[in-house]
Amino acid sequence: MTTRETKSPKTPRKPKAPPKPAPAPEPTSEPEDDAPTAEAVRRDAWIYELIHRGHRGDKLFYRRVCRGAERVLELGCGYGRLLLPIAEVAREVVGVETHPGLVERLEARIAALPPERAARVAVARQDMRGPLPAGPFDRVVIPYNGLFCLPSEADQIACLAAARAVVTPDGRLFFDAYVIDEESLTPGDVGAAPVADEYEHVLTVLAPEGQFDIYEQNVEYPGAQRIDAHFRVVLSDEEGGETVFAHSVEHRFLLPTQIEPVLAAGGWRLTSLAGGWRGARFGRRSALMVVEAEPA
Repeated sequence: MTTRETKSPKTPRKPKAPPKPAPAPEPTSEPEDDAPTAEAVRRDAWIYELIHRGHRGDKLFYRRVCRGAERVLELGCGYGRLLLPIAEVAREVVGVETHPGLVERLEARIAALPPERAARVAVARQDMRGPLPAGPFDRVVIPYNGLFCLPSEADQIACLAAARAVVTPDGRLFFDAYVIDEESLTPGDVGAAPVADEYEHVLTVLAPEGQFDIYEQNVEYPGAQRIDAHFRVVLSDEEGGETVFAHSVEHRFLLPTQIEPVLAAGGWRLTSLAGGWRGARFGRRSALMVVEAEPA
């Protein structure tokens, strides 16, 4: 699907009430259990790709730090938004992804590459907490808040330790994530009632299927370092009809002060904590943290 992005209006066009998800698809011949249908899995991957476009400037950064690398491992590679561009500057790239719909979309993209490029790209449907594909790798990257997608600090450390186990002695780890201002968090103990924002219009995408208006609601869980992002994707067609899709992402975020000890627990030594892609000094006003680490 080819899309082009437009800027959101200065005054976001919000629905009168949070829109409801579209009805689930009709049952298929798959087993009747709690597992999602193949159609639902593909639809979820399609919505993920529509919404998750990365942090501005991340593609140039990861291409730069991976240029000339022998082997690159990307954890949480999704539909290949960064994996394929990295493959243009590294000898071999391997992506790890658990979502079957995203793996399917990435495999289709790899199959469409010229044979000589496709031979240098692989994807493994595995958990980023390990065990990971066999190393060694001289670069490991976890882009676009990927480390925050793991549900606990123990899981984040397990991921980092698994990456440490497959990296070369002089290899490097890079990841980026948004910054949470500790003073802005809602006070409270674990188990306190979650605090939800209102839905806000964040993006409009024009595609062959029509116009997609994307709304986001953040739900904070006090004391748990958890923020869930709920999305409503409204498809408007030429006849004036609307179809609404739902998508949610759970994040267990890390505060900037926690980065170094979590890295150390996973076998890494922090070498750089920047506030942007060009190495800007990290400070209280930084909205992004870009991390580089070496094996401890």
